[in-house]
Amino acid sequence: MSDEVVNAIFDNDLLTAGGVYGVPKAGDPVEISSLQITHEHGVTEITVYNLGIMLFHTNDDIYPRILRVCSVIGRQTEGQ
Repeated sequence: MSDEVVNAIFDNDLLTAGGVYGVPKAGDPVEISSLQITHEHGVTEITVYNLGIMLFHTNDDIYPRILRVCSVIGRQTEGQ
């Protein structure tokens, strides 16, 4: 994992954000984003239903945090 991804995870405090977020019935088709972060204290799993919809329909700060990390990961995988 690159330093940029690690920094994004820590900067957005995702190690403590494990869980399921979003509303599965908010979109058709359902969009599912999933992150599994393995670290020295175990594994943090994050699942988000309909991230794009949730970004516009809630003020919960978890959605932009997850999007920022997913964007960094996406840039890393595009370069491979």
